[in-house]
Amino acid sequence: MPLTPAARAVTNFIAATIAVACLGVTVALVSPSRAFGYGTDQFPCPPPLEARVNFWVRIFTEFGKDQRVIHDTRYPWVIYEIADVTGLSQPQVKLRVARRKDHYATLLEHMAGRSPVNFNQEEKRVADLLVGVPEVGRYALPRERIRSQSGVRDSFLNGLRRSGIYRPAVEAILDSLGVPRELACLPHVESGYHPGATSKVGAKGLWQFMPSTGKRFLRVERDLDERVDPIRATEAAARYLLDAHATVGTWPLAVVSYNHGIGGILRARSKIGCTDIDRILLEYDGPAFGFASQNFYCEFLAALAVAADPSRYFGAVHFDPPLACAEFPLPDPVRWDWLLRAFSVESEQLAALNPAVGRYYTSGRRPLPRGYILRLPPERTADAAQRWTVVPASARLAVSSPADGYRVLPGDTLGSIATRHGVSLATLLKANGLRATAVIRPGQLLTLPGAGDRGL
Repeated sequence: MPLTPAARAVTNFIAATIAVACLGVTVALVSPSRAFGYGTDQFPCPPPLEARVNFWVRIFTEFGKDQRVIHDTRYPWVIYEIADVTGLSQPQVKLRVARRKDHYATLLEHMAGRSPVNFNQEEKRVADLLVGVPEVGRYALPRERIRSQSGVRDSFLNGLRRSGIYRPAVEAILDSLGVPRELACLPHVESGYHPGATSKVGAKGLWQFMPSTGKRFLRVERDLDERVDPIRATEAAARYLLDAHATVGTWPLAVVSYNHGIGGILRARSKIGCTDIDRILLEYDGPAFGFASQNFYCEFLAALAVAADPSRYFGAVHFDPPLACAEFPLPDPVRWDWLLRAFSVESEQLAALNPAVGRYYTSGRRPLPRGYILRLPPERTADAAQRWTVVPASARLAVSSPADGYRVLPGDTLGSIATRHGVSLATLLKANGLRATAVIRPGQLLTLPGAGDRGL
């Protein structure tokens, strides 16, 4: 991605760092008043968010996995200490972090309502960290104020290297659909550009789709889960973000909706009475609008800044080579073994290029459906259609059932698809949440209503 003027302005990004020895740990202060220069024209960073963004830049580039950043939840740039947990077991890490968090919560409780002239040395240090924090929130709710964040420097760097495989394709897809190219940095926040990433709540893939959201745009079924296909998932994410932008009104709010949901952002916008990203993030207090949602846009801006100039933070970064492949929409359902024969490719190589395809299909127990966009080695680009003719008519199995859905082919229209599958156009539109003026694209997955359902 071209280096933007805003990103070039990220020089001397830490305004003031004070390191002192205190109880055997490192503590750091970063001034919230420094103009860091984050953001772009379409994804601005208003001054009230700059220190938050800088906090995430530091998490991504400065602190490693053996460091726990004990910080303030309301004012994340306020870092109370950096706890080194090198060599500790997970239970030991939890215990140490819990003790340090309790230490600062107790400290803030003792400081509340007392004159600074009576503060001891540790209390004075913490008071200095809170300079610039509104008086009304300085020592309030201390038990809720202290949070621990693991450093992710190594994993973020690995994600940068890995992004070389997918980012050219991601940017090309975003460009083709009219989505700002900056959003190619969102997978750094979501998955570290790992297409096989899985969260503890069931989100999967480069873009971390949950099953319910994924099914709106992708095949998410037994052993054919396109959430883990980086190309199809990127197309789905682009369509989601376009829809979100049209609904919530701005690209920054569309980004936050990726974490908090479009409905949640509409409620926030209504309550605050504007679309200003800083006001919504800092003023909205919806019950589900927690730390993750409040900071998601700032994490994105931090990833955008680091990815725009990785050498500033990591030195020379060697990116993995881009994914090279050709794509071929299957004209008919066909089993895996026939694909191997027709395209003269090893099963392991074909499976690696098509990560959405699980063993249920690669074992031959079920044919891949008509319209599935098969990814092939690049040397198969020129003669893929000719090679397909090797598959005999007897091996081209019956058409996919409506439950499988339909993958749009070049030249398809909504009307032709409806006619071919024996449903009314209105029913097809309703099943897919589309307007009559909707534009469909090759590769898009449509839900097929039951063929006997011809009503409105």
